[in-house]
Amino acid sequence: MDKHRIEKKKRVKGIEVIGRDVFNEDGFLRLEKMTLKNIYEDGTSSRSYKTEMVHRRGIDSVAIIPYFFDEEGRLNIFLKRGIRPAVYFRKNLPLAIPDSSDNLYIYEAIAGSLEEEDRDEQSVAERASKEIFEELGFRVKVEDIEDLGGGFYPSHGQSSEKIHLRAISVRPEEKLEASGDGSVSEQDSRTEVIDAKKILEMCSRGEIEDPKIEIGVSRLCKKLQY
Repeated sequence: MDKHRIEKKKRVKGIEVIGRDVFNEDGFLRLEKMTLKNIYEDGTSSRSYKTEMVHRRGIDSVAIIPYFFDEEGRLNIFLKRGIRPAVYFRKNLPLAIPDSSDNLYIYEAIAGSLEEEDRDEQSVAERASKEIFEELGFRVKVEDIEDLGGGFYPSHGQSSEKIHLRAISVRPEEKLEASGDGSVSEQDSRTEVIDAKKILEMCSRGEIEDPKIEIGVSRLCKKLQY
């Protein structure tokens, strides 16, 4: 037998659910524990295996990159810094590589969960415009929301969430007081304006750790040929 021959593996054509348990069904995050089998093209199936997955109430979310050019022609981006308990309490976990900061205030893109009624491109743009006003204080037209390409899965190994990326050109002088969403966790969110080049440098150094920012700003730079 040729030792370099590549073994032909069976192709999966679907997945069969053998068993399913749902926890926290009415909560914001729903956990599913499932027993599955892979179904192959030849009609056979794999042995059963277990997996767990998390679903958000609205399933997906939208992240928005608000931007403007200053007098020197630099591309500036609005970001926010806020508290996220899940990240802050990482310090209590046995981390492989300890975090370099205390993770109290972290950089985030302007973003929000889709609601159950958000089910098309128009509703995603409308949700984006609402988040821009709640988190930054800009009133923007839905038709001015810009698409930044296909969405991405931030944690596809265990979450069904897809993040849809959008951008919006804003005028700093038109910024109003942000209304907020009423949550305690966002009462002390802080807004910062940073130029795109510095943002990408901070991402590389690990000073900004939100992938929505790096992907969104990179795509915006490409779109604007900046």
